[in-house]
Amino acid sequence: MKKKYDIALINELRGLKGGFAKEYEKQSESRKKFLADTKNRESVERAKIALEVAEKLYHARKRAGLTQSQLAERLHTSQASLARIEKGANLSLFTITAYAGACGKHVKINFV
Repeated sequence: MKKKYDIALINELRGLKGGFAKEYEKQSESRKKFLADTKNRESVERAKIALEVAEKLYHARKRAGLTQSQLAERLHTSQASLARIEKGANLSLFTITAYAGACGKHVKINFV
């Protein structure tokens, strides 16, 4: 037999679940409106690509067994600058190829 506080907690959680669903639905509608604008949609797509590249750079550094500080020294830059790159900021083709080269990798670009 469930205790009173168990039942109260279950009822409270059910109420929260309904609230979360309503909030998610509101956010979904806001997201749809935001992405309906071409500029916003393109901006989101560019951010996704930057994050994918940053993730690949991060994994290349890790596979090379380097810390951000060690890689920064190889690239004659700061550890803070590398941290920004690994978050998807300040990405350029030059930066990406230099970073990859310092990790013992090369860059291959495919157009799909």
